Amino acid sequence: MNIISKNFFDICASALSFYLVGYALSTNAKGGIVGKGKFLTLNFESEDFLDWFYKFSLCTTSSTLVAGSLAERTYVDTYIVFSAFMTAIIYPISSSWVIGNGWLYDLGFHDASGAGYIHMLGGVAGLVGTLILGPRVGVFDQSTTSKLVK
Repeated sequence: MNIISKNFFDICASALSFYLVGYALSTNAKGGIVGKGKFLTLNFESEDFLDWFYKFSLCTTSSTLVAGSLAERTYVDTYIVFSAFMTAIIYPISSSWVIGNGWLYDLGFHDASGAGYIHMLGGVAGLVGTLILGPRVGVFDQSTTSKLVK
């Protein structure tokens, strides 16, 4: 399966998990660590939908950053489960600190275009996944590296 298909399934799983759990955890933190929003109460005919869509687009950006670093290392179904977990728990908690009026917001933290809570989170998650899974199988074997060194 190619990366475009993986990202499409990633967005579908992310939309469901962010709607069910993530949005509530990412809003209304009031200086705390975890948001205290309401679950499953999104009214699609109000400004809440615009807020959900904005936060959802940032959430999927964070999870699709991981797709590139885990490419050819995981099965698609395993990656989709990870993506659902990341968009339901990991990203919403970190975003509640910044855009959900959490503890970093209260300290005066200003993020430059998502460099901290979006891109750094996706990069660190990709790094941890890469360290856990190891190198791509068959890409860096002895016969290939010896030809490149000579």
